[in-house]
Amino acid sequence: MEPTPDLDLCDRCLGRRLTGALGADIQSSVAADHRAEHGWSEVAPADCAVCEDRWDVDAWVGVAAEALAPYEHRTFQVGTIFPAACEARERDWKHLNPEVGDSIRTEANRILAPLLADRLGTEAVTDGRPDVVVHVDTRFWTASARANSVFLAGRYTKHSRELPQTHWPCRSCSGLGCHACDGAGVTYPDSVEDCVGQPARAAFQAEKYSFHGAGREDIDALMLGSGRPFVLELHDPKRRDVDLEALAAAVNDGTEERGAGVIGLRMTEKAEVAAIKDGQYDKRYVAHCESEADLTEEQVVAACRAMTDVVLEQRTPQRVSHRRADLVRKRRIHEMHLERYDDARHFSVDVLADSGAYIKEMVSGDEGRTTPSLAAALGVPVRVALLDVVEILDGENGPATPAAPTPA
Repeated sequence: MEPTPDLDLCDRCLGRRLTGALGADIQSSVAADHRAEHGWSEVAPADCAVCEDRWDVDAWVGVAAEALAPYEHRTFQVGTIFPAACEARERDWKHLNPEVGDSIRTEANRILAPLLADRLGTEAVTDGRPDVVVHVDTRFWTASARANSVFLAGRYTKHSRELPQTHWPCRSCSGLGCHACDGAGVTYPDSVEDCVGQPARAAFQAEKYSFHGAGREDIDALMLGSGRPFVLELHDPKRRDVDLEALAAAVNDGTEERGAGVIGLRMTEKAEVAAIKDGQYDKRYVAHCESEADLTEEQVVAACRAMTDVVLEQRTPQRVSHRRADLVRKRRIHEMHLERYDDARHFSVDVLADSGAYIKEMVSGDEGRTTPSLAAALGVPVRVALLDVVEILDGENGPATPAAPTPA
């Protein structure tokens, strides 16, 4: 198919259409020969419908380097933006050589990346997950950069019974602030997410953070022992090399006041987020119980023995039925023994259970929604006054990290 006489490509863009991104000299030489062969007039870059004389690589490098300056990085990926109309016009001339697929954007990226790498002393990459991505907008001679998230893994402990795992916006106003939340926009003023995320955000100079936990405990339950695994995602961080021991110390310095601590902070990858969310871990609890009738220590010991190695059938508890599907779940209680006998109506039991077991309902029976139950084994109404999670069995032989110190 012969091109029409109104060819509106400069030599560089015509040459790229004919030969690919082989450099300006080769492109111009091939274009000149082609024009002579077909009797086409030369088109100045300023009149080119594709590049519009936007080829100023030094200027591109300058704005890209400026955009990247705030970011600590070892690798980067570059992209360029050209007017949509220019890219569409380039596609109009694809018939000149259908086998050549290089576009003006492809060529610009290939030229810009190594020049920018030389200037910054960092590595340009074309695949994988670079530390930061920079886009040069040739329409306005500007550039913008954004870092890929960093992921921080560890385990958290929780020593407050008024601390949710994650930031909890007010249900009435969805975080905007209203009379119900006294203008705060939150149901609870603090969370484990914020206890860890706020100092991490400052250290990494990140835009924001997201918290991913390996399950969660009830707000009024403590998370003790070696803690619960989590991954903290830090979005658009300016810093990537951070002293994690100092960061952990900053979090743990506030444990007594805010209620959360961290153990074993380390850098990780995005894949660990899915791994901890999909993980099914047995858990050990200490349930501090109250009975409505007097019980002897021997009665409690016998009931714990009866509740060892049993399979529960648990219909969705009443307390969470507003947000969970009404199902019957089967969960095993592997072990139960008396941890402490305080008096005839107050005792604590140690329970090792499947992931997802509702421990409060296992004790009380939840008005028959959980069977069997400790209350049924004892023959009197019993409830959990306080609950502590003391172990998350996520390692091959138990917890992967040593036990956390209890704050003074």
